[in-house]
Amino acid sequence: AWQKNIEDASVRELVTEEAARARTEGRPPRAIEAEIRRISRERYAARLPQLKQLAQAALKSAREPLRVLCLSAVAPDESDAFLMWGHYTQNHEGFVLEFDSEHSWFRDHLPKEPEPHDAGPVNYSERRPGWRGGGDGGAEPMRAFVFTKSNYWKYEREYRLLRFTNT
Repeated sequence: AWQKNIEDASVRELVTEEAARARTEGRPPRAIEAEIRRISRERYAARLPQLKQLAQAALKSAREPLRVLCLSAVAPDESDAFLMWGHYTQNHEGFVLEFDSEHSWFRDHLPKEPEPHDAGPVNYSERRPGWRGGGDGGAEPMRAFVFTKSNYWKYEREYRLLRFTNT
């Protein structure tokens, strides 16, 4: 979708320029939209490896200062705990820590303005939200991105605490 939007914007701009040049020169405008789209797609395909590297670097730098503590409301004696043992322990050699969610440590870690951290339950959805990464989107799209998982993981009843190390 992002590439298509760029292509459409390029076509509009170049076709408008060509039409203006043709009027100035007193000739009919050439049918160049298909050619512009072909060139745009070729250039995009050629730059795709570089664009992927840029996106990966941006994601890494955005993620670098982020620390996430993932907790679960599933008690060790519940049937769903068996799935968690299978997913999160090496050959069932892990251990379980029990937390009191009413303890002051959890209350003290609730979001406070302007502190750059957040906490809350994970939202489970059939569709994972996209992240446009900055600019006009504000913090809410990033929050949805970080606090959403597939419905398949709903049994975990996950709660996350987020902190940034660079503040």
